[in-house]
Amino acid sequence: MIRFLQISDIHFSDQSGGDDEYAQMKCKFLEDIKACHEAMKKIDYVLICGDIAFSGMDSQYKEARKFIKEICENAACDKDNVFMVPGNHDKKRDVYSRTRSMMKDQLLKGKNTKTLLESKVKEPMAVGILYAPFKQYYKLAAEHLNISDIALKAAAFPESDQEKGGIPKFEPGDAMYWTEQLGEMKGFHVAIHGSNTSLLSDKDDGESWNMKEGKHLQVLPLQAYNVTAGNDEIHILMLHHPMSEIQDGNRIGKDIDSRFKLQFYGHIHKQSSSADGAVKIYSGALIPNEAEENIEYFPVYNVIEMDVVEEGGTPSLKVEIYSRKWDGVEFVEYTEETKTGENALKVELPRNDSWKITMEKIKRSKPISIETEKEAPLSPHAIKHAFLNSDHTGKIIKQMYGEKFDGISQSQIRNLTFLKQVEVDHRFEELHELSAKYGK
Repeated sequence: MIRFLQISDIHFSDQSGGDDEYAQMKCKFLEDIKACHEAMKKIDYVLICGDIAFSGMDSQYKEARKFIKEICENAACDKDNVFMVPGNHDKKRDVYSRTRSMMKDQLLKGKNTKTLLESKVKEPMAVGILYAPFKQYYKLAAEHLNISDIALKAAAFPESDQEKGGIPKFEPGDAMYWTEQLGEMKGFHVAIHGSNTSLLSDKDDGESWNMKEGKHLQVLPLQAYNVTAGNDEIHILMLHHPMSEIQDGNRIGKDIDSRFKLQFYGHIHKQSSSADGAVKIYSGALIPNEAEENIEYFPVYNVIEMDVVEEGGTPSLKVEIYSRKWDGVEFVEYTEETKTGENALKVELPRNDSWKITMEKIKRSKPISIETEKEAPLSPHAIKHAFLNSDHTGKIIKQMYGEKFDGISQSQIRNLTFLKQVEVDHRFEELHELSAKYGK
């Protein structure tokens, strides 16, 4: 079983101290998280589904770092086990705004987005301009390894013509999404992925309840979620925008459902969940907007447990949601959105042993039990974070690859680029041994 804490839309602004109208709510949220830990024990992973900041400013992420640290302490969750994706508020919307405005109408035509991304090697500036407004967000995301190949390289792109910075050099295989392996659960390999749905967001974005049909839609090209999902695998997807706000979202949503059996979203500010081919959880906002059009918004967060269970001989993903809402004084159970026990959400999981199950059913006329969970070896995710937390990163890189990465001056980008090479070369075991050898 894996337990997640899901929050979204924190909207950290520059207000603090006596000006922070949500200070009391945040205090009680942290206390509620601590009580949750005491009642349910460890939270394995913290998921933040976008809009960490209000306007993508570095000062706002400084406050976010403190808050995330407090969440991890109260939830007894390792700080390395925080996963995040950006939202439309995690960008500086005035960065290259005119250029992006001219690109927007064309990019909303799906084929043009595909063409642009495929030409990223020859025309890197166009892609760099789309990612540049997220520069401050990616500084935080890189600390948690939640950064795609393209975003990592684009992070060096300047925020304005007056700022110095390099033009990113993309490779054909650079991915638009990040991936982390979470280990094995009852015979299924579990991985989580995250992508940016806010590349076309601008200062005139309307929220869901104010959008006019066809206006302010976002793009999610295949390259942003092109994860190959085989049998005996459970893939989890984190996005900010739901499919209702994605251009051609109905078609893309069906493709996503076939790959990702568990999906987490933010942006809507209203909590909801469903299970139709895949489990989808739309988190309410921790700090929502003011109520509009007779719709009430209040702070919400979720604790979610996922497990593999057997249903009549067929393995299923079972997801239980413990939803909590702010009543103005404290956090209480959000009864309408809590789904546990018989109300838990379930979807069938594919297995590659269907012939074996069929034949054994004929022989025994009873369900096949899933093998008991075995203790998994140290995951690549843990090995990567152990390396990043080491004081001997330079020495380890030298021993494994000599002078290959000497030309990268910025240590963070050097270390993350090195880790991508380790992943490509399947050298995690060697990296683990060296990290253990040199210690922290």
